Amino acid sequence: MTFGAQQGGNVLKRLKAFAISSFILLVALALFAMWLTGVSYADTLTAKVIGVTDGDTITVIENSNQQPVIRFGGIDAPEHNQEYGDRATQNLVQLVSGKTVRLDCNGQQSYGRLICNVFLPSGEDVGLDQVKAGLAWHYKQYEDEETPAEGS
Repeated sequence: MTFGAQQGGNVLKRLKAFAISSFILLVALALFAMWLTGVSYADTLTAKVIGVTDGDTITVIENSNQQPVIRFGGIDAPEHNQEYGDRATQNLVQLVSGKTVRLDCNGQQSYGRLICNVFLPSGEDVGLDQVKAGLAWHYKQYEDEETPAEGS
C-alpha cells in the first residue's frame, strides 16, 4: 500500500468517527433541551400533590421524582391578592394536599406549567369542585381543556 492510500484510509476512519460522535452529541443535546424546557406531554399520569400554589395550580411529584407544576384546565381561580384568593387556595389544599391524583394532561403549557384536568382517586373532578364551591370560574379561553362534566 502506498503512503497516499494509507492516508486516505485514515481520513475515512476519522470522518466516520467524527460523524458518529457528532450524531451522538446531537442526540444528547436534543434530549437535554427537551429536559431543560420541560417538554409537555399529552398523557394521563398519577402523582402525589406536594404543594398548592393557588386555587388552580398545584405541584406534584411523579414516580420519576420529577415535580411538575400543574395548571388546572378549563378553570380560573382568584389570585392571592384578589378577593376570595386565599379561600380558593385553602379549599384546594383541603381537596388535594398530600393525595394521589390522576392528571389528564393535554400536552400544552401555560407559563411553564402543564395544563391538566385533575381527578381524585374516586374520579371526582377537582377543578369542577372548585367551580361548584364558587371559588373558581369556567375559563372560556381554556374551554377546550375541560372535561364533559365541566362543560355541562
